[in-house]
Amino acid sequence: MEEHSGMTKASVDVFKHISFLATSLFFSVPASFAATSVEQKPETTTVAPVGESATKLIHAKDGVTLREFVGRNAPIRSERQSVALFVLPSGATTPVSYNTEGEELILVRRGRGNVRVGDRTWPVNAGDIASFPAGQPHRVAADPGKTLEFYAISSPAFGPATYREVSPASK
Repeated sequence: MEEHSGMTKASVDVFKHISFLATSLFFSVPASFAATSVEQKPETTTVAPVGESATKLIHAKDGVTLREFVGRNAPIRSERQSVALFVLPSGATTPVSYNTEGEELILVRRGRGNVRVGDRTWPVNAGDIASFPAGQPHRVAADPGKTLEFYAISSPAFGPATYREVSPASK
């Protein structure tokens, strides 16, 4: 891959995409995350390759996959935030769940689906963002005939001790 300031093209694309969305769409992410970009690096910079071969597969069930890029046990270690890529096949859903301490965001990368919070459902498409405060049960679903890919961003970093599943995922 092409190198740019020590980062692979895939790393540059992911960081530019997330930084652009964070700053241009006015949603709340930790300042340390939003300020990190290729042009403006924090005092200590960690660069890790992005892609299937660079990240371990954390979860794979019913075709749903989860790969963590930033977090407690990810290639880029952080206690303050986590970034993971979910891929939901056609018609699949995440469990209804919430985080007891952390705020969660999703950025839709590709596809079409919906987000459900309580008795309300919103459609989501590539480029859309949804935010869930700590303690707010929610679930994400891919539309029939469409795969849904989204980045899940948590602050502080996701951990099993603060994750609560209300009801299981469905296909």
